[in-house]
Amino acid sequence: MTCCEAMSAVNITRDILHRQIRDKRALGFQRQYHVTDPFISRLGLEAELQGHTGCVNCLEWNEQGDLLASGSDDQHCIIWDPFKHKKLTTMHTGHAANIFSVKFLPHSGDRILVTGAADTKVHVHDVSVKETIHMFSDHTNRVKRIATAPMWPNTFWSAAEDGIIRQYDLRESSKRSEVLIDLTEYCGQLVEAKCLAVNPQNNNYLAVGANGPFVRLYDMRMIHNHRKSASQSTSAGVHTFCDRQKPIPDGAGQYYVAGHLPVKLPDYNNRLRVLVATYVTFSPDGTELLVNMGGEQVYLFDLTFKQKPYTYLLPKKCQLTDVQNGKTTNGVSNGIHLPASRLRFAESKVFSGSGELPLHLERIKLQANDAFARQQWTQAIQFYSLGIHEASHNAMLYGNRAAAYMKRKWDGDHYDALRDCLKALSLNPGHLKAHFRLARCLFELKYVAEALDCLDDFKGKFPEQAHSCACDALDKDIKAALFSKMDSAGDKKGNSSIRFHTFSRKESIPEDEVVLRERSYDYKHRYCGHCNTTTDIKEANFFGRWLLPFIGHMGICTSAGVIRDFAGSYLVSEDNMAFGRPTKYWKLDVDKVCGTGSAAWDKAVQDASEEYKCRPHNLCCDNCHSHVALALNLMRYDNRTSWNMVNLCLRSLIHGKHVSCVSFLKTWLPFLMLTGALVTFILTLNLH
Repeated sequence: MTCCEAMSAVNITRDILHRQIRDKRALGFQRQYHVTDPFISRLGLEAELQGHTGCVNCLEWNEQGDLLASGSDDQHCIIWDPFKHKKLTTMHTGHAANIFSVKFLPHSGDRILVTGAADTKVHVHDVSVKETIHMFSDHTNRVKRIATAPMWPNTFWSAAEDGIIRQYDLRESSKRSEVLIDLTEYCGQLVEAKCLAVNPQNNNYLAVGANGPFVRLYDMRMIHNHRKSASQSTSAGVHTFCDRQKPIPDGAGQYYVAGHLPVKLPDYNNRLRVLVATYVTFSPDGTELLVNMGGEQVYLFDLTFKQKPYTYLLPKKCQLTDVQNGKTTNGVSNGIHLPASRLRFAESKVFSGSGELPLHLERIKLQANDAFARQQWTQAIQFYSLGIHEASHNAMLYGNRAAAYMKRKWDGDHYDALRDCLKALSLNPGHLKAHFRLARCLFELKYVAEALDCLDDFKGKFPEQAHSCACDALDKDIKAALFSKMDSAGDKKGNSSIRFHTFSRKESIPEDEVVLRERSYDYKHRYCGHCNTTTDIKEANFFGRWLLPFIGHMGICTSAGVIRDFAGSYLVSEDNMAFGRPTKYWKLDVDKVCGTGSAAWDKAVQDASEEYKCRPHNLCCDNCHSHVALALNLMRYDNRTSWNMVNLCLRSLIHGKHVSCVSFLKTWLPFLMLTGALVTFILTLNLH
């Protein structure tokens, strides 16, 4: 289906009209047309905002999205009204070098601005009076990023090229910052912190990017609690080796990395090619982490359904030591290894697909094959991906896309091809081409010993192909590489030492860091951009908002039964819910509150209400559900501080009860009537 065909299948003009005359269509319209390929293709330059005299290095929207702040090499910050193309405020920040980061401090009425610059300093400004009200000089190298959190309006963090992440609290009397994370203790003196971000739904989680392929995710609660305990032990005269060696406790850090990058590091180092995580950001719902890997590609990591890196180990390796077959000494696997039932099927028939495709997908496959024949590798990959999106259990499509990746040979393509080959073999163990391509991918990814094992397994499984020209050529390439590796000092089978231990040729890595790298998680999606090299301030970001708000209004009661609900911007009402009387309730247990029962409950509800009296209402990201979630987090209900609109709505759906039969009908009858009318309409059309 072409782009024009896809557009003609939907009548946008009609839907715009329906949005105007049917209020209930507005949200559905927004979801459907928020981002579409035809609209993206028509994006263009609207205006250029003129005001700076140097390079503009950073931009930041305010919470409402109606103001834009910019920082530049001219050491000035400008506040813009972007929709009127108008410069509102210009101020000199007091910095002596390029500004690399600018942030609005949350809940400050857009008055307070924080900047970080190449002069190693962090400044806090009151834009309304054009004054710098705080100056921090704790870093010893360039400050690259500032991060803020909605839940903590007086706190912010900075990342600098001295390898240190610092935390600032403007309520503290001493105008000094606290070292939150010192990467030099783990990665040596050459490490440079480049970027950081706070999870918007759970402000306790901080993501950090540095030079090197690994992105680090930290639980700040565990770090603070660990240091508090260590401080108490020290004041009591108790000194332990563990406290001195572990400024960050076990379990407080989690690493993410594209599975092929650690293996490629030695080759990149030899070619003086640098990998740097130049930007990290969370999705609006806090479940995904997007990373721009400077000098390489853009990666999306799933924080909920974590993916281990893909490797290949044959069943016979399982009889060797744990370290040899991809496990650390503590039993943690560093990859996904296919069991015997997934790869060894000597008696299985050779077939290349998973059944016939529907007619429209068959057309897509033919378009992909045609693009492949014309050596239009990227176009072929796009068509195969479109088919896989609709037929995710078709081995043939995965195998063909792997071939296109291998032909294109962009950075990371061989690893994506390996993933596709493993997926194809899991769907069809007799897929001959996928098995052979898997051996080739392993060879290209420097898993030479594993490539030879995979090829030997291929020969045993498909003896008629054992002496083909392609098989003989790959066999010679692999054995030549093995011979070359045997001559080099320090070679170990399987590259396990290379995969996680090589970071700097001058620095040794502590065992804790090695373990964290071995436990790192792989990406969910890879995005290939243009000109993703040279500078270390390039960004990759999410476009638009989270478009899955939970329908319905929610409040929380005090112990006396008074309902508090976030009814609108800067408004928390009492016993007067925004959309009428309650129709459903979920009874919580006050004994699950951490504290003194009802008193702790009421204090948390009061504190959450006071907080939301200062917040604008955002339907998708900061709404009535978020207000209730904050109250539950403050009281640590059920010993948790990870309540958010998603798990709150799911639990209320499961555990909630309707107050009456009438309430049940009010909730479900409109939906049932609409569904019934739709079904009747479809049946009528079919009968005609």
